[in-house]
Amino acid sequence: MNGSVSGLVSPGRDASANEIPKGEIRLDSVGRREFTFTVNFFIPGNGTAVFLHQPSGAARQLGVAWYGSSSWTVTDLLPLQTYKISLGPGIVPPIEINVTTLGANPTPPNHFTPFFQAENEVYFFWDGGKVDTGEPRYEIRRDGVLLEIVDKPPYRDNTPMQGRDHQYCIRTVDEEFLYSDPLCVTVKFKDVTAPTVPSDLRISNLGLILSWEPSQDSSPVVNYRIYQIEQDGGEIVLDTTVETEFAVTKLQPGRRYVFGITAFDNSGNESERATIQYPAQGISLQRK
Repeated sequence: MNGSVSGLVSPGRDASANEIPKGEIRLDSVGRREFTFTVNFFIPGNGTAVFLHQPSGAARQLGVAWYGSSSWTVTDLLPLQTYKISLGPGIVPPIEINVTTLGANPTPPNHFTPFFQAENEVYFFWDGGKVDTGEPRYEIRRDGVLLEIVDKPPYRDNTPMQGRDHQYCIRTVDEEFLYSDPLCVTVKFKDVTAPTVPSDLRISNLGLILSWEPSQDSSPVVNYRIYQIEQDGGEIVLDTTVETEFAVTKLQPGRRYVFGITAFDNSGNESERATIQYPAQGISLQRK
């Protein structure tokens, strides 16, 4: 194992010959592949070596602890292994501590299988899924939303939506709430329920059809220009057509409109304008 080491080393000093030798190793933090510790060392003379002992027993020197405090972080270790930190040689009594790294991340189940599927429910079964310590538990999600964390299979979902393709994912969880990678499966549900009856059925005068009799002209083709006449006398050309019908849409309820039609031929001759009002005069504009 090749571990990497970083440390902050206090500058050395010459201590008094009458100073009582003493030392301490304090564990600051531990993870799955690293730990941090501090050495407090007070002894006459120069510093003392700090050693890391691997699980095999082999030792390597991390550095030198001088008078005062020095901190080290050891990384690239193996999960669930016991390492020893010691000072020496020449420290009586020996000063050392054992550090066990945390376990590896959980592993996901071997498979995640839906069965007993109906329109409104589905069951799941799985096996495998491992944790380093304690008993594994399993997190179930549907479309990214947490459904439940369970101890063992099977699991039943009785709230799927018909006509949907739901994605279900499972993750193994250990006692420290560390999670495995997800294992996912898509389940298709049939839609066997008809839509509800339409409600609030109503009629709105928001469109109309303008129609007219063909104009007479010596030209073989007669064109028609459709206008919308504004209340201030201005006009908008809605379209030109050779047909004798035109659909007007996006009308506003309660508003009076005036439309005009002129006929023109390919030589540019244009008739006078015929107009019509909507709603027709004499009809109330009050909406019911």
